[in-house]
Amino acid sequence: NEFLKKSGIEVDFPDLITVEFNKENVRKVLEKAKDIPFDLIEGRYIYGDPDNVIERMEEFIKAGVEHFVLTPLVQEKYYMENLRLLSEKVIPYLREAYD
Repeated sequence: NEFLKKSGIEVDFPDLITVEFNKENVRKVLEKAKDIPFDLIEGRYIYGDPDNVIERMEEFIKAGVEHFVLTPLVQEKYYMENLRLLSEKVIPYLREAYD
């Protein structure tokens, strides 16, 4: 909520780090998300195929970021596939490029 307020957005949005991901809360989050401009989300979150994710993470690395918390915000049925892509494509690439 603090990030949204600092960005001039007045939305009662739950903290995605602490919210319990159950059907009701996900429904509420999706409904409230409609009030947030996409360019605000695009600048804060990393998404896309492995190449897009790597490219975006490299932008953050060049800006000084040293650590990431990689939490796929996807439907449960896509969660394991996203973890697999991160572990097989993204992390090995970044480890080799920046270790």
